[in-house]
Amino acid sequence: MSFKDIQIQHQETATFKTVDYEKLLCSDHDELVSLLSASAEDGFFWLDLSGAETKDLWRHAEEIFTVMTEIFDQPLETKLAFESVKLGLDGLNG
Repeated sequence: MSFKDIQIQHQETATFKTVDYEKLLCSDHDELVSLLSASAEDGFFWLDLSGAETKDLWRHAEEIFTVMTEIFDQPLETKLAFESVKLGLDGLNG
């Protein structure tokens, strides 16, 4: 088999919105809007943890995953009951 006999198939790829964790720590309004948008529209995003402020975050990874699991395991009605005001993000929706 020669190189010209090999067929390369095009694979579709997903585009992830990137959310900067350091900006979230600083309550950057635009980054909070980006996070909410990615969560609501796409349901997923790439969390950029490359900044200096995030270097110790990995020490708390187990705790973070525990909280995430507790939140995502709740019934949809419970999750929908959270309002942006309860999360301290009032004013982001307009």
